[in-house]
Order: sequence, then C-alpha cells, then structure tokens
Amino acid sequence: MSNIVPLSPSDLPVTLGDLRATGYAHRTVKDEIRANLIERLSNGDDPFPGIVGFDQTVRPQIERALLAGHDIVLLGERGQGKTRLIRTLVNLLDEWSPVVAGCEINDDPTMPVCARCRRLAGELGDSLPIAWRHRSERYGEKLATPDTSCQAHPGCPAQRARGARYPGARLHPAGGLGSMASSANAAWMRWRAAGSSLRSGRCAAGASMTA
Repeated sequence: MSNIVPLSPSDLPVTLGDLRATGYAHRTVKDEIRANLIERLSNGDDPFPGIVGFDQTVRPQIERALLAGHDIVLLGERGQGKTRLIRTLVNLLDEWSPVVAGCEINDDPTMPVCARCRRLAGELGDSLPIAWRHRSERYGEKLATPDTSCQAHPGCPAQRARGARYPGARLHPAGGLGSMASSANAAWMRWRAAGSSLRSGRCAAGASMTA
C-alpha cells in the first residue's frame, strides 16, 4: 500500500459545530464498511479490485460476512492473496473521517472517549477543532508470530499497569489492537493444532468472534 497520504479537501468542516451542521452521525467501522459495500455493489463497482479467481468461493463469503457485520479471519496457504484481499477492504472505509485535532487516539468529535478530548469538548463546545484522517491512515498491519501477545502492543492493559509505555497512555482506554492480534493468533494456533487443511482459496468467516 502507498504511504503517501493525500491532503484533506479545504471545504471540510473545521469545528464540531460545522460538522454537526452537515448532519454527520457517528457510525461503527462495521456499519461504515457495510454501507459503502452496499453502495459499491449497487453501482456495479468491484469492491475487491485485483482479486482474481475467487468469484465462486472467497468473494461471496466475504461479502456476506461484511454485510452481516461479522468479524473475519482468513485462513489459507501462503500466496493465496489473504493480505491482498484484506488491503482492499480499506477502500470500503469512508475516504475522510473526522477526529478531534491533536488527539493521540483519534477520537470521534461527537463522542470523545479520552480524558483530554472530553475536557476540551466540555470547554469549547461547538468550537472544538477537528481534523480529518484519510482512510489509508486507519489501517495497520502486525505480523502475528507464535510469540505475539497482547503485551507486545501499545495500549494493552498490562503495559498500562506497568506505567505508561507511550505518551498519554494513562489518559486513554486500552486499545484493541493487542487483543485482536492475540485472538487471531490463538485462533490460528487452534486451527493448526486441529490439523485443518484449507486449500484452493477457501476462507473461514468467524461469526462468533467478538468485536
């Protein structure tokens, strides 16, 4: 993926009041992806550009999982396009998303969660300054090896308990990256231990995993 982040358009709102005037409403990531996927399918656009050969297997399963709001784990042999497919999902995010300007965890201006942003929202009200993040900035990758654990990630409860390993750690709730990576790694190890054999691009969509 390209590391070049485009400049945000100059006509986007710059304060919370301006944002509310546009009718903006917060959506979860799952709702956001679902809505954008429906729009692409309705317009006849390819939601997974560059993914070839899985029209009867992986692609329909992924579409159904995203439309249903499921969590997803892709399992398969090396070179089957798992990472490439995941990277295409970034294009189903909104191109620009509002955040509280200067927030380390990119709080939504309409419902901030960190202590700093809640304080600023109370003090400034509709004058709260906002910034805009491109969808490419909202995606990250972490190679999950067998030794990966929640404690390897900033924001995990264990790190915070040991005394703030990153700026502002005590002001923010624990991030989900560590638990997500640990859960995915554990699921992979269970799958390997069970002796499962996944071939020819088949994938598993984990409907029972928690968000």
